[in-house]
Amino acid sequence: MGLLTGPATGEVVEISVTMEAKQRLVAGLSWDPRPDEEVGKKERKKYRWAQLKKSIGMMMENPEMLSYFMKRPGSMKEKSDHQGRQSEYPYYDLDLHCFIYDNTGQFYAVIDPSAEHATDPSHKIYHSGEDMEGHRKYDDEQIHIELKGLPDNLTEFVFMIESDCMHEFDKVLNPAVRFADAYTNKNFLQVQIGDLPDSNAFAFVFCRVFRRDDKWFIQNISEFTDFDQNWPEYLKRYL
Repeated sequence: MGLLTGPATGEVVEISVTMEAKQRLVAGLSWDPRPDEEVGKKERKKYRWAQLKKSIGMMMENPEMLSYFMKRPGSMKEKSDHQGRQSEYPYYDLDLHCFIYDNTGQFYAVIDPSAEHATDPSHKIYHSGEDMEGHRKYDDEQIHIELKGLPDNLTEFVFMIESDCMHEFDKVLNPAVRFADAYTNKNFLQVQIGDLPDSNAFAFVFCRVFRRDDKWFIQNISEFTDFDQNWPEYLKRYL
């Protein structure tokens, strides 16, 4: 099974973007919580309050971040994802990332659930925020790309997912990821991650989205790899 919608692994297809409003594309990651997750409330509270202290410190050092937190107050308690995998965390926690490259193939920025990487310098690419529970009805984490006003030199986007807990993807309940037109919610590519071969891994490279002239394309990558990578360099192999 694995693939639900879209091109086969390795295939590149053109995608049609609705030219309305902000002309947004969206990547959405979802999973279901563990049935016994109720006992994990103390662990989640501990992580959230630690991140709250960190977010307050960031605002004091960088006042420009204040507007981000004012728009997304819940993100102040999101945990940091830059201390390696939380290998002792017993509940399901997946993280959605986007690595952005310019038209020369140079790394530009990463978008991920952490507060410091929640948006890029152009503010046209942004993350919905950390979800440690998987309780949301639809996507648990999202990354949006606003094509209207997007800098012309930003042409390459590689999306990947990490399991930031003690569980490989095949142990998580119903992990799935999609890439869609945000205006119509039409999925260009949708993958059921846990159904793929070799899903006993902690990192998954989902897809590459790129621009050539005025056209946008998507390539289904769907490959598992090791968690610890120099991601900006590692993902260049897909450009």
